[in-house]
Amino acid sequence: MSLRGNTVPKIYNSQNENPLILSRKRLDVMQPNTVLCAAMVLGFAAVATRTQTVSAPAPLAAKIAVLDMQGVLVSTKEGSQAIAAMQAGLEKKKAQLQKEQTAIETLEDKLRKGATTLSDEERARLSDEIQKRKRNLTRDADDLNTEAEQESSKLNQDLTAKMVAVIDKYAAQKGYTLVLDGNPPVVWAAQATNISTEIVQQYDQARPAAAKPDAKK
Repeated sequence: MSLRGNTVPKIYNSQNENPLILSRKRLDVMQPNTVLCAAMVLGFAAVATRTQTVSAPAPLAAKIAVLDMQGVLVSTKEGSQAIAAMQAGLEKKKAQLQKEQTAIETLEDKLRKGATTLSDEERARLSDEIQKRKRNLTRDADDLNTEAEQESSKLNQDLTAKMVAVIDKYAAQKGYTLVLDGNPPVVWAAQATNISTEIVQQYDQARPAAAKPDAKK
């Protein structure tokens, strides 16, 4: 699979095993003159017992998967619908700005054509109106860009949080020890390790998108 981007790979799940430490406690009643000798004997016995009963944990066999996190997010039914709804709202506001831009251009054309026929007072009034509407348009465009960035960031965070829960459950079921977002420094990965399609299917099963209302006749 081909991998693009510049982000550091993100780990979405891992499994670790902690060794169970076994210990023994022994209560012995001894005479005062035998305490030192007995303590030495018990010390060596404890070391021998620990050596025999506690062994180093066996290393986990690595099972690694990769996915295209951004592609997965926009491929789910819920994600694609949420993105479409966000874009529709932004496009409506963008159309209003474009309409205002057209109106300003009309005023500029009127001012240009009336350079020799309009009174000084009318030309000044048109010029002032054009400058004012241009400032307002610039401000509104900046506000729309900021709104688009904020909505996109919030949507991405919401979808990512839901997606991580699905990845975590799937990885645990399939025994994966590591799931990476397939971007550099991962420069290559076998297609067999790509679980993007499976994750999209798992997400859609866990969070079916709301059905679209029927169009009114």
